[in-house]
Amino acid sequence: MSHQAGQNLLNRHKFLFFILLAVGGGTIFKAMYLREVFYYPWNNFFGLNNTQSGILMSWLGFVGIISGAIAGIIVDKFKNPKTILAFAYISMSFLAIWQSFRPVYELQFVIIGCMSFVGNGLFLVSMTKIARLIASDNEQGRYFGFLESGRGIAGTLLTLIAVGIVSAYESEALSIGFILRFDACVYFVLGIVSYIYFPSGVSIIENAEPKKVSDLLTMLKCGRLWLAALAVASIIFIYQSASYLVPYLTDAYGMEADSAAIVGMIRAYFLAFVVAPFAGVIADKVGSALKVMAAFLFIGSIIAVSFIIVPNERFYLPLLIGLVLVLGGLTFGLRGIMYAQVNEINIPKAYTGTAMGFLICLGFSPEAYVHIIFGFLMDKLHENAYPVMFVTMAAVMLFGALICMILRRGVVNHSVK
Repeated sequence: MSHQAGQNLLNRHKFLFFILLAVGGGTIFKAMYLREVFYYPWNNFFGLNNTQSGILMSWLGFVGIISGAIAGIIVDKFKNPKTILAFAYISMSFLAIWQSFRPVYELQFVIIGCMSFVGNGLFLVSMTKIARLIASDNEQGRYFGFLESGRGIAGTLLTLIAVGIVSAYESEALSIGFILRFDACVYFVLGIVSYIYFPSGVSIIENAEPKKVSDLLTMLKCGRLWLAALAVASIIFIYQSASYLVPYLTDAYGMEADSAAIVGMIRAYFLAFVVAPFAGVIADKVGSALKVMAAFLFIGSIIAVSFIIVPNERFYLPLLIGLVLVLGGLTFGLRGIMYAQVNEINIPKAYTGTAMGFLICLGFSPEAYVHIIFGFLMDKLHENAYPVMFVTMAAVMLFGALICMILRRGVVNHSVK
């Protein structure tokens, strides 16, 4: 199949490919992060205490960080990322089935480590690479934004099904095994469907494949790729930090726990569905994801500072709720378009896997330390920790905005030359 024929095939079935990526991206992580939704049933099913399950989740995060760089090289070395995508689905299916039989604690490290490498590494790199190749240059922001929204919808639906399964079982713990086997079936079907329907044209439009390790090392010497990774890191830092905004409403303003939970649900789910595609559309209209990222980060820094300025009085609670939701919306908008910058900074398509893997490796590193730092501050300073957290968030967002502006200026100067 020629380059043009492959591109035509992609254009005709772009919506189908988008649906497959969104459904897969929203569901494949649910099995390995099942503990986040069903904390005590998950622990009881595997016979773990809080410390043991916490160690397992830390191991999952550690493997996820280092897997991005490794997976990026693997994905670029293979001629077609859809093969890696299908392999990730099938592998996750078998791993979920294996885990459903309650192996001993020591084996859980093997299973969860493999899940993290497959999901956070091979799948995520392949998904973002395919998305970049499918979307044309002038619709990168829109495509990644809607992809983030679709992933959220698909993930929420699978979670609701899991909640229904738990409700139907007499034993919440035993329901975990059934959920894992149900997820495994979903992954297996997605693997088969993706392998059949994603065309070989996905690899045809990549141009030349990297052939030597030296080529990959040259790519990693690219300064703009490091800056792009720092921009992603600033976004992920804020995304993780934003989880402390809801308890802040309770601790500082006396908001009831159930009302705070509703605010948290709106911030974590509804805003993700709406704002991410909206940010993508804006990025395409403006013609630069980096410009929109810089603007969102700058506005977010102002909001973070405002949390310190607004008095801790019940009267101001509606204002604080509004600010929390606006910052949450900006965060999800940033997550929706942060991968679109790879196209804007002119990373060759043949190196997309390596670039995305590097962004995941360095960019998602805040997951390993944000909660440790903020948890320590809250234990030591209690309510006085929040101003320190907000100043830190503002500084990180200003740093991220500066990075985006530097990257954008470099793109413009390169274009002029």
